[in-house]
Amino acid sequence: MEIRVDVKMEDLVFFNIPFFRQFFVIVREISGSKRALPILTSELGFLNISQALIGQTTSRPTTLDTFVRLVEALGYQFDKGVVTRLDTGAYLGRLFLSKSQGDGGEIWVDCGPSGTIAICVKQNAPLFVGEELLEQASNDEAYKRIVEMVERTKGLGDDCSYSA
Repeated sequence: MEIRVDVKMEDLVFFNIPFFRQFFVIVREISGSKRALPILTSELGFLNISQALIGQTTSRPTTLDTFVRLVEALGYQFDKGVVTRLDTGAYLGRLFLSKSQGDGGEIWVDCGPSGTIAICVKQNAPLFVGEELLEQASNDEAYKRIVEMVERTKGLGDDCSYSA
């Protein structure tokens, strides 16, 4: 049985180094030891999460908006998102849905972690991370360095963008 830990999206940061841009989402355990999981994302994933955080809409629907509208049009609601596992160096996410009228079971859809996080933020759904992933990250020196680097760069301006 997989143990899931309740987390929140805490930091959204990019490092704008000449010829090299890195985008990270940091999710942190809500209670307990406050372990963190840094997730490398694409510029589009970063943008989707940023827009969801501030409630920004665009003049035409994004792919993410279309997906949310399709799920809702089919009578489902978003129950929760889970960053489930690490597969060949990439995190995978899963969105859990249920019928809005309560007349059906729970279904899930696999997706990337940035899509999972963006939809959870947009739909105000809880976000979880597998216990094993948090434990691995808390014991990995590279992950610890990324989290420390994010902590040191908060509020630095043009070369780093931060929001929570």
